[in-house]
Amino acid sequence: MPAFWARDFDDFDTAIRRFEELVRICRERGDEASSSGLLANLAVIHSLTGHLQQAREVAAEALELAHQTEQEVWIEVALCAQGQVWARAGELELARAAADDVNRRLKVHPDETVAAIAAMVLGLVAFGRGDYAEAALQFAVNDAFDESHNIREPPNRYHADEAEAVISLGDLDRAEKLVSRLEERARALPRPWVRAVSARCRGLLHSARGDQEVALVSMQEALKRHQALAMPFERARTLMALGQVHRRRNERRAARAAFEESLAVFERLGVSPWVERARAEIARIPVRRASADLTPSEEKIARLVATGLTNREVADRAFVSAKTVEANLSRVYGKLGGARARAQNVGKHLIRRDVRRG
Repeated sequence: MPAFWARDFDDFDTAIRRFEELVRICRERGDEASSSGLLANLAVIHSLTGHLQQAREVAAEALELAHQTEQEVWIEVALCAQGQVWARAGELELARAAADDVNRRLKVHPDETVAAIAAMVLGLVAFGRGDYAEAALQFAVNDAFDESHNIREPPNRYHADEAEAVISLGDLDRAEKLVSRLEERARALPRPWVRAVSARCRGLLHSARGDQEVALVSMQEALKRHQALAMPFERARTLMALGQVHRRRNERRAARAAFEESLAVFERLGVSPWVERARAEIARIPVRRASADLTPSEEKIARLVATGLTNREVADRAFVSAKTVEANLSRVYGKLGGARARAQNVGKHLIRRDVRRG
């Protein structure tokens, strides 16, 4: 079907238009059950492309329609879609609740396809929490399902998360197999998503092995490939991985720039767990500060400034020119963190200094 082909080949604008058209046709025919399934697919696409509020609304509509039809399979499909949306939005408790609901229903109405999707949702939740062992375990359920059904191009996009989880666990031999599999798929069917995330995962693996030079090349290649992919969350993750490589290469300015760019995207999307991760990465970068030790001349002028005198008055008291005062103050403010809180910053520093001198 054109809508599914467009989705699987990352032509999301076309996929959205065609799914919306299919929903309209089904509603005109009174086929609410099919509408629910189509809306579930549409919600997942919106979550992949960063339209998270729209994804939430469409997923809720899909679930409401599914309940109206009272067809268990569509309820489970809609719950799986809702779980994916919440997981990608960083609402991990809600995502887990949706997957748990599905698994309870599967005890009465078993369906291995739905079970695999529910496991993927739980994997996304675990990955979002940093529980990489649990994430790898859940994603392995999907691997087993795909293998048993000879699925070589699965529509569910968990593969990069699985590889990254395994890399984080330090199981680099297993990670090599997973990353190589991604690369093989990228060569066989070069879709933008698999090309971008396979390069990122290769970079992560190089970095884990200590080869930061080659890792940097892979990350830069991944960023180039993101230009053809309308998935801002994935690009932000690649930027964060790039920042990690720069940090390990002691390239602090480049690392900070990459982390801050990723943080801006995560904040715009509103994905709290990833906002926290990006901020934590930024906090790990040492900040070089000028020495706060003042020279005798700087300290004399700083003490006068701290009393509230103007530069001209300080110059008169210190028997120096106004230009000398300005030059000294420029150095003082640089050492104490800027001139915004002029007298307050200077005064606090001098008080602490006097206390240390005892």
